[in-house]
Amino acid sequence: TSCGIRTPLHLRRELARVLDRGGVAVDVQGCAAGVTAVAAPIGPSESNLRAALSLCGPSASIPVEKAVAAVRLAAMDIWYAASGVTRLRGPALTRGALPRDAAPAAARG
Repeated sequence: TSCGIRTPLHLRRELARVLDRGGVAVDVQGCAAGVTAVAAPIGPSESNLRAALSLCGPSASIPVEKAVAAVRLAAMDIWYAASGVTRLRGPALTRGALPRDAAPAAARG
């Protein structure tokens, strides 16, 4: 598309932006008109796992900065799971317990 990378200078600038975002690449209408894509590597570059996670959808409905944060976090979660490492987010729940907001109204009393 007209928004795509067309010169070596533009490529270098885009690669610098990827580094500034911690390795997360963003393409807003560069590959297809009206489509935004966000991608992040799964795991550190020195790992044996060679994979990436991407999210794409209509540009009008993807808030880029929120998508960057979500894809980065999801890629990290996949890395932890693939590595056999447990990573907790938020308070730990006991088996069978639900947070108060998630419990059915009758159970809240």
